[in-house]
Amino acid sequence: MHPSGLTKALLIALLWLPAQGRAGDPPGGTGPDGQAQGVSSDTPASTSQLPAWLRVDALPFIPIPEISTAPHEGVKIGLFPIVLSSNNDGQINQILAPDILHSQYFGWGFRWRTFRNPSDDEKWSLVAGAKQSVEREFDFEYDFGLRRDTDWSWIVHAMYDRSGTGRFYGFGNNTRCRDR
Repeated sequence: MHPSGLTKALLIALLWLPAQGRAGDPPGGTGPDGQAQGVSSDTPASTSQLPAWLRVDALPFIPIPEISTAPHEGVKIGLFPIVLSSNNDGQINQILAPDILHSQYFGWGFRWRTFRNPSDDEKWSLVAGAKQSVEREFDFEYDFGLRRDTDWSWIVHAMYDRSGTGRFYGFGNNTRCRDR
C-alpha cells in the first residue's frame, strides 16, 4: 500500500510553505536602505494573503513531516504538530508532540507525547498510542529529586508495549539459523 495522492500533496505543501518566507517579507528581500529589492508589479501574492490556517508562520505549532521506511515496518508517513510552552524565565518546560501516521502494515495510528519539567527537581513524561492493527503502547515516567540535594530520589516508570514487528534472533553467536 502506497501513500495516497492527498497525503503526498499534504507533505509537499508542508515542505513547500516554510520555504516561501515569513508573511510580509518581500520576495526579493530588503536592501541596505530598508527598501524592497527585486519586487515587480507582476510578483505573485505573498504568503500574507493566504488563509491563516495555511500560513506556517501563523500556526500555533511546529509542523514536522514524518517519513520512515524499514524492512520489518514498511513505509510510514505522518505529521508531528509540536507545541512548545515556556515558563516565566523563557525556558521550555513543556513539549506536546502528538502525531498521526499511516503504516503500510498496521494502518492509521495516533500517538500522544507529553514531556513536562515543572521544576529543576522534577520531570514527567507520557507517551501513549495505538494503530488500527496490533500495535499499542503506553509509557509513563515520573522523576523526583533530580538535583540530588536530599537523601531520596524517586523514579516511577510504567510501560506497556505491544509491537507488531517483534524479532528475536537468539542468544549469542552460536544461535542456529531456523527456517520458517
